[in-house]
Amino acid sequence: MAFITGKALTALILGLGPIALDVSQLIRQWMKKESVPKDDIPSRLHRIEENMEVQSQLNEQYFSEMRILKPALEGVQKSLKLLFTMALAACLLSLAAMVFALVR
Repeated sequence: MAFITGKALTALILGLGPIALDVSQLIRQWMKKESVPKDDIPSRLHRIEENMEVQSQLNEQYFSEMRILKPALEGVQKSLKLLFTMALAACLLSLAAMVFALVR
C-alpha cells in the first residue's frame, strides 16, 4: 500500500527543512538590498537582474520540492481511493444483508 507513515513524514519534513531555510535566507537578502534612486537606470537594471536571479532560484527550489512531494501525494490519493472503495463495498454488503434479513 502507499500509506505514508509517521517516519516517512518526519523524513520528508527533515529533508525539506534546509530548503525552506535557504529560501527564507534568500528572501531576507532580497529585502535588505538598498533602494536605488529612480533616475539611476543602470543601477535599476542591475537590481532587476538580481531580483530575477533570486526568483529563478526560488522557482528551482519550488520545483524540486514539488518533485519530492508529488509521489507522496499520489500515494495518499491512491490510499484514499482504496479506502473509499472499501467503505462503499462495506455499505453495499450491509445493505444486501439487511435486504436478505427482511426477505427471510
